[in-house]
Amino acid sequence: MDQLKDIVKKYGFFIALGGLGLAFISIFLPFVSANLLGYTATASFIKDGFWAVLVLILIILACGITAIEAFAKQVFDAAKDKTVELLINYLPIGFAGLALLITFIEGMRAVTSYTHLSVGFYFMILGLLVAAATLAFKRFVLKEMFKFDNIPDKVVPQAQPYQQPQTFQQTKPVEPEKKEENK
Repeated sequence: MDQLKDIVKKYGFFIALGGLGLAFISIFLPFVSANLLGYTATASFIKDGFWAVLVLILIILACGITAIEAFAKQVFDAAKDKTVELLINYLPIGFAGLALLITFIEGMRAVTSYTHLSVGFYFMILGLLVAAATLAFKRFVLKEMFKFDNIPDKVVPQAQPYQQPQTFQQTKPVEPEKKEENK
């Protein structure tokens, strides 16, 4: 578990961006295939219309917010608002989860006796699941939240302990105790 935590802590944003990238590419791959009388036809998810465009927008938004958080946290430095902080932390998880739910429902709706799901569906589910799970793990298990409290207004150099002036007290030398012998 510690090894998993270290990997997600170091590379979590990149794993999430990779999953979102896989989901983005999967929108254009064959989503469903139909076999009838020896002929095969495939259709990508983007041909589905409204729901496909909504999923595409959700993936782009989740990818954008995750990329901004990974590479340019200073963009939100000027706002210092709790609402923006909450949006940065939870919107990518919500966008990826909603896109995952819509993809799953549309995939189940597309399955009939003549059609079956194709590689685009499975890659999209895999990519969105990896992205949502990684971001949720990073937020809720590792508790790595983007907080404006962590960004200092100005950097003030701190004196190190070895640079502090030292004071010594004068002590008396300890004399050995004398033992008296009783005869």
